[in-house]
Amino acid sequence: MLSKRINYVLFAVAIYFPIFWNLDSLGLQIFDESHNAVNAIEMMQNGNYFVRYYDGAPDLWEPKPPLLIWLQIFFIKLLGLTELSIRLPAALATVGLIAFIIWFFKKNWQDTEGGVFAALTIVTSTGFISYHVSRNGDHDALVTFFLVGYMLFFWNWLKSQNQKHLLFSILFIVLAVFTKSIIGVIFLPGLFLYVLLTGQLFKVIGNLRFWIFSITGFLIVASYYLICEKLHPGHWTNVWNMEFLPRYTGSFKDGVNGWKPSFLDDKWYWVKKIYSKTYPIVWTLPLSIVCILKNTNKERRQFWLLLLCCSSTFLYIISNGCVIDWYDAPVYPILAMMSGLILSDIYNGLKTNLQNNISSPPPSTGLLRSF
Repeated sequence: MLSKRINYVLFAVAIYFPIFWNLDSLGLQIFDESHNAVNAIEMMQNGNYFVRYYDGAPDLWEPKPPLLIWLQIFFIKLLGLTELSIRLPAALATVGLIAFIIWFFKKNWQDTEGGVFAALTIVTSTGFISYHVSRNGDHDALVTFFLVGYMLFFWNWLKSQNQKHLLFSILFIVLAVFTKSIIGVIFLPGLFLYVLLTGQLFKVIGNLRFWIFSITGFLIVASYYLICEKLHPGHWTNVWNMEFLPRYTGSFKDGVNGWKPSFLDDKWYWVKKIYSKTYPIVWTLPLSIVCILKNTNKERRQFWLLLLCCSSTFLYIISNGCVIDWYDAPVYPILAMMSGLILSDIYNGLKTNLQNNISSPPPSTGLLRSF
């Protein structure tokens, strides 16, 4: 019991320092953190909790749904207007993401070690524990929590047909959209590919509750945008330009959009960046491709395929549009879970071999027997 408590303390320390240490030591950054803070302050002042405002007018530059802003307002009212209040939603979303992954591994395979290895990979990934993601008042950590959440709940539903998992999956999709607009559905192509590859398409589309929950989620999102359009005519047009295809293709020129970073000319940019900022993945990911094919656990092989489908489709999408350097944040937890799978197998294999050697020591040599 004591050793288990020590492990809990060590793990808490390991995640506390990367996520929370000196979280409020730097002033608010110009993009996009300070902009979100202004949105939160003006929302509190004008009482309009649907449309973001900036400088006393509807925010034409940042028309995302306001879930992050609502959370920042909550912490501002709780702790006051400080850097910590603006950044806590992202930091706590990172903790929630880690806890959720550990729960998932334990629930499905009684594999706490795999979840812990994945969590430690996340907190040592400078592409995720960094500016614009887990340690800033931006959308990326929060939307990643919901993206990973609906991916894992959906996989659990496919495996168990427990309608509660499907309900939570749709709920997390809605929350992801309410956090960062169209980015909230960016894992859906990967889920669709996985369903096709595993031959489960008809099981999905033939499920009545799948359609009931999906249509309900769509109506909730549509209702929000209809309310915004009523409060601010022209809101939907602005959302289309700033959040959808014109921004993605770089065809909408507003001084910020329409600019495609030069690093995207390198089609391998994201792969190089991920490998340079996620150290355990550098050697575990190639190894996992070989090991997972030899794994006798069918569920773990299928889960690895799910991770591959979601990560590959996600990287393909962001590699072909006008995106910014930190938009790869959602892929780090997926690759971390791939690492968790293989590191857990290695750890448990070594542990089993060690226990077997202890319980069955090798026979003594003739010299030792003579004593």
